[in-house]
Amino acid sequence: SCETDNPAYRVLIVDDNQAIHDDLRKILIGEGGGPAELLGDEELLFQKVEIRGSRFEIDSAYQGRDGLAMVDRAVAEGRPYALAFVDVRMPPGWDGVQTVVQLWKAYPDLQVVICTAYWDYSWNDIVGNLGHSDNLLILKKPFDNIEAIQLAHALTRKWTVSREARAKRQDLERMVQQATVELTYHANHDALTDLPNRRLFADRLAQAIALARRHGEKLALLYIDLDGFKLVNDTLGHTLGDLLLCEVVKRMKDRLRQCDTLARMGGDEFTLIATELTEPDAAQVLARRLREVLLAPFLIDGNQLFVTASVGIAIYPQDGRDPTDLLRNADAAMYAAKREGKNRAVFFNPQIGQAANDRLEFETHLRSALE
Repeated sequence: SCETDNPAYRVLIVDDNQAIHDDLRKILIGEGGGPAELLGDEELLFQKVEIRGSRFEIDSAYQGRDGLAMVDRAVAEGRPYALAFVDVRMPPGWDGVQTVVQLWKAYPDLQVVICTAYWDYSWNDIVGNLGHSDNLLILKKPFDNIEAIQLAHALTRKWTVSREARAKRQDLERMVQQATVELTYHANHDALTDLPNRRLFADRLAQAIALARRHGEKLALLYIDLDGFKLVNDTLGHTLGDLLLCEVVKRMKDRLRQCDTLARMGGDEFTLIATELTEPDAAQVLARRLREVLLAPFLIDGNQLFVTASVGIAIYPQDGRDPTDLLRNADAAMYAAKREGKNRAVFFNPQIGQAANDRLEFETHLRSALE
């Protein structure tokens, strides 16, 4: 229907009796002159309904299959019928109940009035075939004209309200879906750099390990910490430091492969999951690319800034078979790179792991020394 103050509804009449088509046309649109019983007060009521209500566009079908073809075509054209008057008896071919079953398969929103002068079907039979539906009413022949016009206006209005409600519900569902997507994205990505955060990184690392285990492949985990970033933050402020971080990320992303995952762990610390490695040295090559891309100065807000990167590398499966061990060992290797002079990449080895354990034990003893 047209969304106006006086919409036009498409109505389909499915009946093998031409007289029924003529009568319904007279009742709904006054075609050929109104029936005599609509004179006087009833005619005034009819006119008021027409003035305040809807106009009807009426099509006729004389058998159920013809009606189905017209409903299919109307749906395909995007101009579906709002209402169908269907005769319960239409020999030969489908009867009214069979016709309604097929019409609802083609267009479930169709409002239906079954017109009958004979009880070929009991109400239980009709419900058994069509189910309990508020899209269905029964009109006894001969028609009470006021009843027929009221049914037409009530059911077409209901059709409109149902469509509007469904459209609003679909809009709300789309809004909720979009909001869910956005919330999920923000929950898994760093707000500043738009990189995967710790949560998404943990999931990606677990997936990468599972795939490497399944295919008998190696993967590398690189733990990256910026050298000199704290000085920038302390002297020029966090706002400029944030701008620097974003520029660092842009440069690093330009050197990554499509299969690599770069994540921000917090502050100036990043991790990189490198898969599809043919040999461990490929991780060293990748680390060198990341360090080299940072060598050129950064010009930010009139300031020329320099940062480098210390990188720790742990290889699956030799340096860890689960995410926790691999991350811990890559972190230990990164601290080894810091101790060895910064701006370098260091592979994890058992000596680094032992040194980290010894340092933790020593710090624990120092804390209890005075006591």
